[in-house]
Amino acid sequence: MSKLARDAKHSSHLRHALKNAAGVALLSTPAFFPQGSAGLRWFTLVHGQWMIISYVWVLETNTGATWRVGYLRLLGTIIGAVYAYIMWLICHRNPYGLVAMVTAADIPITWIIIHSNIPSLGVVASVTLPPIVLSQYLSLATNISTLDLAVYRGAMIGIGIVAALLMNSLVFPRHSRVLFLNHTSRLLGLLSHLYLNLSRDLFHNSYTDMRHDKHKTLKLELQIRNALHRLSSLMASMRDELSLVPKPVHHYRQVVLKLQKVLDLMAGLRKIREKIPRNITVFPVLKERREFVSCVCISLFACEHVFRARQPLPQFLPSSRQALDVLTNQIESRIQHALEEDKSLVGVSLAYSLAEVELMKDMVDTIEDLLELCRQLFGTSTWLTQSWSGVYTDDGPGTPGDSWYGALGRDNGVMRAQHIFAS
Repeated sequence: MSKLARDAKHSSHLRHALKNAAGVALLSTPAFFPQGSAGLRWFTLVHGQWMIISYVWVLETNTGATWRVGYLRLLGTIIGAVYAYIMWLICHRNPYGLVAMVTAADIPITWIIIHSNIPSLGVVASVTLPPIVLSQYLSLATNISTLDLAVYRGAMIGIGIVAALLMNSLVFPRHSRVLFLNHTSRLLGLLSHLYLNLSRDLFHNSYTDMRHDKHKTLKLELQIRNALHRLSSLMASMRDELSLVPKPVHHYRQVVLKLQKVLDLMAGLRKIREKIPRNITVFPVLKERREFVSCVCISLFACEHVFRARQPLPQFLPSSRQALDVLTNQIESRIQHALEEDKSLVGVSLAYSLAEVELMKDMVDTIEDLLELCRQLFGTSTWLTQSWSGVYTDDGPGTPGDSWYGALGRDNGVMRAQHIFAS
């Protein structure tokens, strides 16, 4: 029960449902007033249902998307209402004129819907036209002028949009920037889990286990690709979000590109490792592979923690590049030794082993680029502020050396980090 209560308390779906229900109940209150009351007459006169419909359509899952949908819907309503009033002034109840003017309006509206990146503006403008321009034509006994109807339409849509913006900004706000950082942290955790699965698959001898693990790996890759698509959507809505907090969108875009590249490299590793000679390049170098996997996972975990906690990187991390150099030397040595013993081993499998090494080098480069982006976004916790090269000539157990990645920059180990992002 406690777990259910905790999940319900922090459920984003339940919070959105509460905001939706609260807004609809508040805006529709005049509709439930007694018959003949001023509130009910006002709601009927101004078509209050329009503001309720607008509120439901504009209330999105985050503030950035709400702002985007809100201003596009308001702008489309204004364009449609103004054009409908001008159309009525020209044509009045002339059916041929109304058909010609509506058709002329549908041409640019259709182009906006099909070819532009703001199709919702065209949809709203198209929907706004008929209730205004055809009201006098379809209902001859109406007491509301076309101008008043156009004003009521715009006002009700505006009230619904403002209500949705206030509700999404003040009650359980979900800012695109915060969602982006949280989703990036989860995505880094999934990438770390995926790489552990790939490393575990190297040492499986059972064909049944390999098929089962491959199915789980493919499912995890699909989950990561969907998460990358969500990150791209959040970046698009982040640009429409009003906020005083700096949003380094360029760096965020680079982070998404690096994550996409890491995923592609891991997918390539999965396919290549199905063809490598394990008795030559896997089992004899188990210790070196373990060290390399540990360094990669620690780097991914450090990036994950940075995005989750919004805290600086450690100044030094275990170097994946150094571990890869040791692993590469051992693999080349094993291949050379195997070729000396049996010349017939030359074939496609050894070529796959060399391709695996190249992919791992690309992955190390990408992970170091990702660490550099984290340093630029969140800074570095510095404890070593001067060069030790003149103090010690060899690396002791506690002295950062070649086996450590310096998070203060690749070229200058004592350069202080500049904070671009402030949490």
